[in-house]
Amino acid sequence: LLEGIWPQPTFIVNSGYGFHCWWLFREPWELESEQERDEAKLMLRQFNSYFIKNSTIGIICENTTTG
Repeated sequence: LLEGIWPQPTFIVNSGYGFHCWWLFREPWELESEQERDEAKLMLRQFNSYFIKNSTIGIICENTTTG
């Protein structure tokens, strides 16, 4: 399903209403300042946008993140 996607998700859950891809960090991501939180939000938005823009196999990617 996600051949060619890098990085591969840590795991994929089939909820019965669709597949949910989860990417886990190797270690906790500790954000200690407002600037670090803003930078993390931007990186997560860019990561999510990549999949929305590059969905070429009929996958609907919702613009959502958890965290």
